Amino acid sequence: AIRNAELFGATQRRLQELTLLNKVAVSAAEATDENALIAHVTDLISETLYLDSFGVLLMDEAAEALHFHESYHLSKSVQIPATVPLGQGITGKVAQDGHPRRVDDVTLDPDYVAITSEMRSELCVPLKIGETTLGVVNAESRHDLFSEEDERLMLTLANQLATGIEKARLFEETAEALLREQHLNAFARTIGEALDLPELLNNVVRQAAALVGADAGSLRLLASDGYALDRPYFFNLPAVVAENLSPSGVAWHIIITGKSILLPEYRQHPNASSEMIDAGVRAVLAVPVRVGEKIIGALGLFSLDPDIKFTPRDLALTESIGLHIGIAIQNARLFAQEQKRAEELSDALARLQELDRLKNEFI
Repeated sequence: AIRNAELFGATQRRLQELTLLNKVAVSAAEATDENALIAHVTDLISETLYLDSFGVLLMDEAAEALHFHESYHLSKSVQIPATVPLGQGITGKVAQDGHPRRVDDVTLDPDYVAITSEMRSELCVPLKIGETTLGVVNAESRHDLFSEEDERLMLTLANQLATGIEKARLFEETAEALLREQHLNAFARTIGEALDLPELLNNVVRQAAALVGADAGSLRLLASDGYALDRPYFFNLPAVVAENLSPSGVAWHIIITGKSILLPEYRQHPNASSEMIDAGVRAVLAVPVRVGEKIIGALGLFSLDPDIKFTPRDLALTESIGLHIGIAIQNARLFAQEQKRAEELSDALARLQELDRLKNEFI
């Protein structure tokens, strides 16, 4: 009877595991939103396996650290750390070396970092796509020890989740790229139709900032002699900045080098101006404004929020914006030249007609 009960219990557990694997596989296959997928899978695994502490920590490559996903299951009274540096604690080491760790007694493991003193055992497996580590899946228990079977199951679940995360990220990137392309095309049409140069220059910085999601921006153009900068065109920056801005600042550096910059902190640039720093400028995107191979100016887009950072995709979009602005400025300048020439011809024709009239009167 005891043997039968054990077999029944094992069969029930295996059925639960297979059901869980199927649910996670389906969720991963249908995923279009990364955060929703992680939250749903975390709930599924926690409810099925009755874990005391469970969740996903995602990799932040720039910070070389892990951060807890918002769906991580812990007691509400526990204070979760903001990040876990790579190489620190069991989760940090798994993320660093990509190998699972199963600890029977966490109090005896020197790598264990206690968030709560109640836990006894821990199982942590990497969340990987190929050789790329996306994060870790971590489970802790107050009583039960994790087995080899638990480790194999968690690795399989982690692989399914990683596949779903990659799919969701690709979906989000594709959707974002399509949306940005649509916005960029609309931007190009709008500025392409603006043939009044002063009006174009006054509006284009605001439009460019909105397209990227920047809080502020500036446009500096080369003067006609090619050795100085005209007055800046600003969006959402104090007038005092324009009045005192250094002529050899970041914009001049962009024009001279022809290279774009992406910085999390404006003050890190050696040509940063104190006026811009005092205005609260934090993250910065700055790109050349070109007409063909000729650089005619520099566009800068800024975040005033220390928590907002720009991405390489934002930089690529801003470089495209810079090209469109260059074309629009060239078209507006050509239109102004043709308009001036037409006015001159009209004036000349009027003078000739007046001379003919006077000549006829004289005769």
